[in-house]
Amino acid sequence: MTDTVRTRLDALELATVGLSAAELAVLDGVTPGTATASKAVVLDSSKGISTITSATITTLTAPTIAGDITFADGTTDVDIASHDGTNGLQLGGTLVTALAADLNILDGVTATTAEINAVADASTRIVVSTDAGTLALTKALHANRIVDFNDADGAISLPASAGTGDIYEVWYGTACTAAAITVAAGTDDEFIGFVSGVDTDADTSLHYPALAADDYDTISLAGATTGGNVGDWFRFTDVGAGIWKIEGHVTQSGGSEADPLSDGSITS
Repeated sequence: MTDTVRTRLDALELATVGLSAAELAVLDGVTPGTATASKAVVLDSSKGISTITSATITTLTAPTIAGDITFADGTTDVDIASHDGTNGLQLGGTLVTALAADLNILDGVTATTAEINAVADASTRIVVSTDAGTLALTKALHANRIVDFNDADGAISLPASAGTGDIYEVWYGTACTAAAITVAAGTDDEFIGFVSGVDTDADTSLHYPALAADDYDTISLAGATTGGNVGDWFRFTDVGAGIWKIEGHVTQSGGSEADPLSDGSITS
């Protein structure tokens, strides 16, 4: 027969240090490296610990964190107090030198990368077109740029207007013989604005208005009579659905100067 002898002590004293039953109980069943509720935290052989649900830590010195970090929704702030452009936030080992004020400039910006590059990249502001035949202007390639057009009998068509505010400018680097600029086929677009001209024979000014009632959708350029000589230009602004604001300047001569604007029945 084996008897079990139990001794009940209110406390245990080891080398003058007293341990109560409650204090000893926090060690009972502890697994090193795994946190258990109401138990002591004991690191494993690699100084690691897991399954801690929450902790309040005043200072962490040079920690290395493996895995994702999620900050709970609420009023929590993450303050990198040392970030001053020389120290602080790094991404992939590279120091972020921008300060909060620099980053906040972008707050609310909705422009795409392509739109920002179109404005910032000076190398693309002039588009040279040679022997184009028919050049269909597009937002991606020609909006807010100058098209240097060099085709004596080439045709240019605008995209459909939509009120984007985009500007398309055409500069003639080659004298025209039978060129044209039209709105997009199948639309109700029209030109509203004016084209100024100069009679180089008499050195007098000419003026060709485009009114809403005119339904002008075509510019015909034949050189001396209607313009389209080297240095002549047109600017088209997409101000609204169906409307292109037109500005331009042509040089004319020969005594048969004529309005380059007309209703060419391009629209639907």
